[in-house]
Amino acid sequence: MTIKDMPNMPKFTIPVGALTTCCLLGLALTARAEIPTESYIEALKGNGFADLAIEYLQLEKSRPGLSKDEEMELDFEIASSMIAASDELTDLSKREGMLEEARTEFEKFTKKYPSAPPEYKGNALVEVATIDLQQGRLAIIRAQMPSNEKRAVKLAGTARDYLSKSAKDYESAEKLFKGEYDKMPVYIGRETHSDRMKRQTKTRLFEKYIEARFQAALARFYLADTYASVEMPAPDSKDKKVLEAHKKEVAKWAAEYKKLNAEAEKGFQEIFAAHRQEVVGLYAHLWIARCMADRGEYRRAMGIYEQLRDHENQSLAAFQRQVFYFYMLAFAGQKDWHQIVNQATEWLRTNVRYGREASYVGTQFELAKAYVELGQTAKETRDKNKYYLEADKLLDRLVRMPNQYQGLASRAKLRLQSLTGKTGGNENDFDALFAQANTKLDQVKDEASPEQRKAILSEVKTLLNRALAASNERTPIELINDCRLTLAYAHLRDEEVYEGAILAQALAENYPTWRGAPQAASLALTGFAWGYEDADKKRIAGFSSRPEVDADLVQKVANQILLRWPNRKEAADAMMTLGRLRYARQEYDQAAEAFDKVSPDAVNHGEALAMAGSVYWDWYKTLTLEGESADKDKKKELRDKARERLAAASAPLRELRGNQLDRQTYINDAMLGEVNFEAGDDEGALQAVMPLIALIKKDQLPADIEHQLRTGVMITALQSYIRQNKIDKTDELVELISNQEKKQGDGGGNVTLVFVRLASKLKEQIDRLRANGEQAELDKTVASFEKFLDKIAGRPDHDLQSLVYIGNSYVELGSYQKAAALLQKAIEKADPNDPEAPGFVTRARMLLARSEKEQGNYTQAIELINELMKENMNTLEIVNLRGEILESAGDHSRAIAHWKWLIKRMKSQRPKPDAYYHAMDRLLDIYLNMVPPADKDRRLKEGYKYVSFLLELDQDLPANWRSRFEKHRKNIAESLGIDLQASATK
Repeated sequence: MTIKDMPNMPKFTIPVGALTTCCLLGLALTARAEIPTESYIEALKGNGFADLAIEYLQLEKSRPGLSKDEEMELDFEIASSMIAASDELTDLSKREGMLEEARTEFEKFTKKYPSAPPEYKGNALVEVATIDLQQGRLAIIRAQMPSNEKRAVKLAGTARDYLSKSAKDYESAEKLFKGEYDKMPVYIGRETHSDRMKRQTKTRLFEKYIEARFQAALARFYLADTYASVEMPAPDSKDKKVLEAHKKEVAKWAAEYKKLNAEAEKGFQEIFAAHRQEVVGLYAHLWIARCMADRGEYRRAMGIYEQLRDHENQSLAAFQRQVFYFYMLAFAGQKDWHQIVNQATEWLRTNVRYGREASYVGTQFELAKAYVELGQTAKETRDKNKYYLEADKLLDRLVRMPNQYQGLASRAKLRLQSLTGKTGGNENDFDALFAQANTKLDQVKDEASPEQRKAILSEVKTLLNRALAASNERTPIELINDCRLTLAYAHLRDEEVYEGAILAQALAENYPTWRGAPQAASLALTGFAWGYEDADKKRIAGFSSRPEVDADLVQKVANQILLRWPNRKEAADAMMTLGRLRYARQEYDQAAEAFDKVSPDAVNHGEALAMAGSVYWDWYKTLTLEGESADKDKKKELRDKARERLAAASAPLRELRGNQLDRQTYINDAMLGEVNFEAGDDEGALQAVMPLIALIKKDQLPADIEHQLRTGVMITALQSYIRQNKIDKTDELVELISNQEKKQGDGGGNVTLVFVRLASKLKEQIDRLRANGEQAELDKTVASFEKFLDKIAGRPDHDLQSLVYIGNSYVELGSYQKAAALLQKAIEKADPNDPEAPGFVTRARMLLARSEKEQGNYTQAIELINELMKENMNTLEIVNLRGEILESAGDHSRAIAHWKWLIKRMKSQRPKPDAYYHAMDRLLDIYLNMVPPADKDRRLKEGYKYVSFLLELDQDLPANWRSRFEKHRKNIAESLGIDLQASATK
């Protein structure tokens, strides 16, 4: 779970004889506006409180009246501090995530300040190179983990990609700084303030140039190390060919290591040759020796180490500690374990104050290895146990604390356990138990089965509870809280939502100044949000549940985060969680407000914009369902806000994902196309969806973008082309959809989905245009769509299903003659051996009956519908259509009998279905408007009895039908001369 990478190299270019202690604090970043509290910020970062440094810098940034230079300085420092903050995270994934956030911040910085001085650009290159260097080292640590043995080769490849990029970026920064340095005058005096400032700038540029040069060589050293420090797993097979291939691959790695190690050494040699009288020359000389030792040239390497250890400048304390560590590495390479024990034990005790340094931690690891080796060769059981116990103590710390040796320490720990036959450590020791729990937690993989995850998490929770029980007054409260927080996380991973959330919330509330408090609060928020989702699902399924309780808890924890840590990442996450909660509850106004409040500087701002756009769009569609009663101005406002947010989200979403298209980015752009189409902006719709369609053509979409989402963007493009009357542009899209359908296994070349989705969209569009009274636009839409249908209908590759849906679309457009011809063709095409054919034939016959009715061919329509009724008496759509055909044909007596028959069938149902009220409505309408005069009075009295019964006795009568039947009763009463008011009084 834990990791701490190498600290930054110290300042290099001060002459050895003039070096002072302050020089070891690191390079100043740029010639920029001075931050009054820079020493405070550096002290925070240097002591492991980079998160507080970020918080402080963000508060500084919020001060009014900042100059552009000061704002630029603060933005840079915040991003840089995020790299330092990643050092303190105890979770590999979170550290990697923090480094990527830092990368995003530097990308934002570069875009926000395109005219920044070249020195700033060089600094940004160095920082991004540092991110890649650390990501590469993290990937190596993952590759060294025992739990990642099967993925080691792949992880090593990932590390190489990062480290190669890091070296190139350092080299680019080196060239940039060197170019700026070369522009400075060769000689600069000391007389004036301006001269002194120029001298400082020249010195600083040279320092930066040489540091970037050194770091490039260092990145290449670590690149070489990926071939030596990662063990290639042995093949499972005993096949000779497999074993021979493995042997060749191992040899290939060895050759690549030798080549890259020589390249790194060459880089250090060049620096040493040019700067041997400066600190950077000493460091280069040290790493030259390290390269030699790693190749097995121990005698030459140790000669250099001896020389560097005896250097007369005693102010090079940090450098000397690193020399000592490399010295121990050389002893380990020669298997001189006694020398390591003799020298390292005392050295570690003397230098305990530098316990966070990589040289100190590395020496601990070499000492642990030495103890294990000596334990194996010890003859006396007492000596063997003593060595193993010392090794166990050291390895427990290394596995738990943030350091770059975690993977190797985990392997050594497993080896020790196999030698001792124990699970390691003191069974009642807090540190040992906590370390075991963290090691075990790293074994929880997403690809594992639920049973495997549950078993591992059960062990983790047991170890953590034992660790807490073993803690005492000497155990630091910060470590105890770390253990509690890990336990809360384990509960959540094990789907014990409330146990984890409540524990995390208690930690955040009781220890608000603890540096893990924001993380604990965020964990609690996640837990309660999960609890709400689960409770809401149960409520929807009909179980007794109160999701509003969890919603209140989410709101409470989110408020605490926003109040206590308003400038931290957790605050933006809390606002996102609140927005999602309100969105799920369809509280659109509050959801939109939450997403809109996420800071533009937040990493997830692009996601917030996308979610806000989605909320406004759903809000718009909800209002659209209200029909003519909807507030048109409000609808336009919501639609415009949806367009604005979705358009603004596209770029930051891609930037956040390294310009890679993922599911959320795809949905955002697809929705933008839909909204633009709704707004009448066909070009805007096409501009949004055509890049997505280009990826569909190349089959380059991520696998989690399902078929329906892929087809949706093509439907948007089709609609836009049709409305523009660019029918020739639709051919390629129809062909593409056809091919997509083939991949889904939906039949050779059928384009059914086009017509299912397109017909649905068409109906929505036509209904909306009719409701708004936009006749000209309606006529244009109908004409364009009919032209498209004519083109599609002529394709030779239609199956039964697609023919039926094209016919349905013709019916919706009112082109009944074309519909009838196509539907008749569909009926004749049906395969009697196809089990799905009867359903589509029935629909074709029904649509054909409707087409005949609309053309006035009532005899044919009645014949068709009567045949269908005999076969499908329980299909409501067919039953209703028969009544409509009889009405249109003027056959009032049979229409009345039909609707009465349907009413009688459903009158005993409680509550009555909507079809019952529809049948009653049709019956009353016939009584009012269609029956012959001779029979009208009797029918109206009968209708008055029916409608009065409904209005007065049917307590389940829906509101929309009540208003309809009240109109019927009023009209019937007027026709019969009944005074409704007097009747009501009576």
